[in-house]
This record gives sequence, structure tokens and C-alpha cells, in this order.
Amino acid sequence: MQRGLSVLAAAALGLTTLTAAAPTSDTLGYAFNKSTALASLAAVSPDAQRTLVRGRTLFTAPGSAAAVALAKTPKSQTRNRTLLTKIANQPQAVWFGDWLTPAKARTQATSLVAAARKKNALLPVVLYNIPFRDCHGYSAGGAKSDTAYRTWIDQVSAGLAGGRVAVVLEPDALPHLDCLTSARQAARLALMRYAVSRLTTKAGIAVYLDAGHSAFKPAATMATRLQQAGVDQAAGFALNVANFQNTDGEVAYGRQISAATDDAHFVVDVSRNGNGPWTGTQAWCNPPGRALGPRPTTSTDDPLLDGELWIKTIGLSDGACRLGAPNAGVWWQAYAIGLASRAHW
Repeated sequence: MQRGLSVLAAAALGLTTLTAAAPTSDTLGYAFNKSTALASLAAVSPDAQRTLVRGRTLFTAPGSAAAVALAKTPKSQTRNRTLLTKIANQPQAVWFGDWLTPAKARTQATSLVAAARKKNALLPVVLYNIPFRDCHGYSAGGAKSDTAYRTWIDQVSAGLAGGRVAVVLEPDALPHLDCLTSARQAARLALMRYAVSRLTTKAGIAVYLDAGHSAFKPAATMATRLQQAGVDQAAGFALNVANFQNTDGEVAYGRQISAATDDAHFVVDVSRNGNGPWTGTQAWCNPPGRALGPRPTTSTDDPLLDGELWIKTIGLSDGACRLGAPNAGVWWQAYAIGLASRAHW
């Protein structure tokens, strides 16, 4: 297993009640009138997608897991509240998956886009609903069929249309491609290409396909899979999602992949890599002694690195793999507080 992935319950986000009036235009010339957005948006080139991301303020969505936990923590627990605030105040990606029906996914996406637009900020999102998503056997979920997935992607795209959005597409889908039959591999790659096309053409947003991390698959393997999945139409790829690898190593790995994919750019998940990877057993699953990574940013000195993001939802367990650890996707306050207490800032 390359990493522990979380399932974020939609109820914990508290975002479906967000409303905001949508302006009619943006600095990139996108139309925001939701009744005509899908028809008016043209395909966004990879370079234009990267421009959408680089140097942008990130949107801190309300109702994150840490924010919910903070609201429930008694004021008398001063230290815990301080450390939870450290997490809650940072922008984290919002995950969309099979816990959201197509209609609910579209509604939530629309609300988030409107809220982020009011702040003139970039909304980071993860789409996590590919069929046979968990063929490696570590968690459960994914769309029930290829047709259901396309419908879901269509609705999410409609909700995100015209927003300033960076999507990390389907964590694990390409790194774990070899756990599928040959027929299912071909089907998955076709679905990935479909998602890239809809998100960049119909929604007009930036897409980064998940590419695992440096300790999982060789760069050449991931470059081939990314090309098969349509990375040439996307901003690039994402590394270290929900894992703990050091940023420098991921950037070096990303450059290798980029060289084999026509200089595709990439983003790195730095949410929990403050102390780097653990060397014990099940290093991907709630490893002890880890720390928050640096604050997320889209301003970097590396021309290929579009952002250091918090993609993993901080505080959600990777799985019931250690003493006291809850099931995957369940809030684990002690672990979250430990991550924050060891942060180097």
C-alpha cells in the first residue's frame, strides 16, 4: 500500500448551505453564469491551468475535520485548542467521493466555488470515486459502474465550472493500476481520460493526476501510466498524497516523471511530511512521531512545482492499524494533536 487514504464524510464539511452571488466574469475570461457556463467554456491548455494555480491564495473551506473538532473541544483544554487551531487555520483540499451522490456533489461544488470566489482564492479539491477504487483491499468504495462514474464526473464538473479550482484526480487509481485485470486497466485509463477532458474542457479548471510517491513506483512506470491517462491535457500530476515522504525527494522524483511527460508540472502533498517517512512496518498507516509539513502554498521557486498543498485531510485515520487507531476516515484527535505539536513552525 502506497499510503493511507481517508473517506471524509460529507456531513463533516457543512458546506452545502454556502451561498454567494456569482460574478459574470473573471480575469481569465471565464463565464460564471451557471446556466451558460458549460457551453461557454473552451478547453483550457496545460499552461493556462498552471497559471490558474501558481501564486494564488488558497481557499480555507469552512467545516474541515479539524475545525469541527475544535468547536467540540472544551475551552478549558487550552493546549489542544491551540494545536487544533494550527491545523484548522490552514487551507486543506476538500474531498469528493462516493459518499456524495451526483446531485449532492454538484451542489457542494457550486457552493464551494461561490465561497472561494468571494475570497478571490484557489479552491483545492480531490476527486476520489473511480470504480474498483479499492482493488488493493485496504478500504471500500468507488462508483458502482463506469457509467455511474461518468455521470458523477459530469455533475462535479458542472458544479466546479468557471471556478478557480485545482483538482487532484483519483488518488491511488494509477499507482494501483496493476491490481486490476487487463480489461479493467483499460477501462480505468479511459475513465481517467474522460475525467480530465470534462474537467478541463467543460469546467475549465486545473487537473493534477495522482502519481503516487517516490518510494512506491519507478518514475518511468508512472510516466507511462500518466500518459495513458491523459496527462498531456492536464496541468500535471500530484505526488505524496496522504503519505510522508520528504519534499526534496518528491521534487526530484517529480522532475524525473516530468522529463518523460513533456515537462508536466506537479504538486506535492506536504500535509504530514514534517518529519519525513517512518521506517517501521506499515509506514503508510498512522506512523508514530510524524509532524505537520510546512504551510501550504502555491508560490514556489521551482518552475515545475506548482504548489506544496495539504491534500490529506489532517486528523482522519489511515486505518485501524495501530493501538487506538480508528477505522480509515474517522477522526483521531490524539494523532492530529501529535502532528501539530511536532510541526516545525
